Amino acid sequence: MRRYELSYLISPDLSEEELKNTLRAMGDFVLEEGGKTERAEDPVRKRLAYPIKDNSEAFLATMYLELEPKKLESLEKKIKSNSRVIRYLILTSAPAKPAAPRRKKLPKPTEEAEETIKGITEEKPKKSEKIGLTEIDEKIEEILKE
Repeated sequence: MRRYELSYLISPDLSEEELKNTLRAMGDFVLEEGGKTERAEDPVRKRLAYPIKDNSEAFLATMYLELEPKKLESLEKKIKSNSRVIRYLILTSAPAKPAAPRRKKLPKPTEEAEETIKGITEEKPKKSEKIGLTEIDEKIEEILKE
């Protein structure tokens, strides 16, 4: 079984009871296909960026589910058949990662280590002096004479 995230927009014209029935129907679609719903978030009324099917607002609901990839196509057909769902999006989602282990505090460095660190940070790299072309020519001649 794979994990999926199903986000869908529901028509804003529905009553409270019709909205609950639509949410139940979406969960039933998943169960009918042999999947299971991990969790479902409560729908939130959202203003849409652009009108969808003459609606400028809609209820946005999200459901996290597990389903066999073969059954995904028939689930989509059932979602499309529900006239109250304006749009939907199904994404594959990765399993939740376990929390990272907490890091242990490092012991304080010894005095010797602190002095070494200070010595390294205090030493500044020397700036190289610019050498003129005549000096370069003289050095080349010295090397060639040898």
